[in-house]
Amino acid sequence: HVLRNLAMLGLVILIADFAVGQGLLHANSFLYAPPVHWLDGMVWPLPVQVVIAFLASDLLEYAIHIAKHRVGWLWRLHAVHHSDPHLDVSSAVRLHPLEVSLQVASKIGLYAALGLPLWIEGARAVLQNSILFIQHANVTYPGAVGRLRWLMVTPDMHRLHHDPALLGRNYGVIFSCWDRLFRTYRAPESAGPIDAGLPGHESEDRQSVIGMLLAPFRPPAAQRQAAPEADRDRAFTPSRSNT
Repeated sequence: HVLRNLAMLGLVILIADFAVGQGLLHANSFLYAPPVHWLDGMVWPLPVQVVIAFLASDLLEYAIHIAKHRVGWLWRLHAVHHSDPHLDVSSAVRLHPLEVSLQVASKIGLYAALGLPLWIEGARAVLQNSILFIQHANVTYPGAVGRLRWLMVTPDMHRLHHDPALLGRNYGVIFSCWDRLFRTYRAPESAGPIDAGLPGHESEDRQSVIGMLLAPFRPPAAQRQAAPEADRDRAFTPSRSNT
């Protein structure tokens, strides 16, 4: 289980980061001097650039995450992540290389459009990956961690997102404000274990490394599960939400 997830990480690094990010899109050329951007002519202090980059990137991650659950071919890629029946730290890196390649391309486009140096995303990725490991870890955290959900996507929030019956909730990655603003937030009722995984994805041909790589190109193992219709109708409608 863990070795298979780590193998997927290795393929993500080779394909998404090196082949697509560095080889195809030349991400290194955007590290310090984006070519064109909306903020051309504006001089922003570095702290302001970092805040803009963190918020814009996290909002983009939220929007893309929703698209992964709503658009059929994107879901087939993202289902590789949700099909893990044993939620733990290694689940955070269980991602299809094509899914991550699309994210890499979208991030390079975002930073180029905003005129922000791509090194900020590298720093942000360190924070995001650390948070993802914490969110997926199969451990029980002190209650004080859960109380941070007014600001951050806490482990109990994200664990609920991995419940097959509640896939349409808590799409945020770092900041919880997007789920609250667009009414996709659901407060965790308990910090206990959930039945992770996806129906129809339990067999070896779906759980092996080759099986995970080929899964998006095979007939669906089960009908795609998404947010209930009532939830989907309310998505992207700004509102206030209780904790």
